[in-house]
Amino acid sequence: MDIELALNTLHKFRQVNKYETFREILPSIVFLPKRERELVTKILDHCAHDLILLLRQGNKKAIKKELKIVLIECMDALAIAKINSDNREFGYQLGWYLAEKVHINLKTGTEKKLWGYWQVEGFEVSVPIRPRISTKAKERVNNN
Repeated sequence: MDIELALNTLHKFRQVNKYETFREILPSIVFLPKRERELVTKILDHCAHDLILLLRQGNKKAIKKELKIVLIECMDALAIAKINSDNREFGYQLGWYLAEKVHINLKTGTEKKLWGYWQVEGFEVSVPIRPRISTKAKERVNNN
């Protein structure tokens, strides 16, 4: 992973208007409530900020697990936030984008998460269970 490239991408991500820059992901987002858009933006900006702090530490192997924890907390915060499904889906897509930029694979171990890659067994999707949400993820939502 090129840490400088990841840091630059995360800094740019925090500075742009997510709903303007990434509107191709979900075109209907332009009509969504402003309060909810602001909440999603704050959660994602907070996530990007935490990722930047971890990447600046420099030890790639030691921080890989911590990066994944930050991303999972971000996705969990989106899962419990009081937002509509379009905002939630938009937030999830940008969460996956952030994970990709810091080279974290959120596919493994997330099949039981509401925002995870759902598992298919016998031509049926396993119904995800609502996971236990960490206190930190709850704080992210309540502080915004």
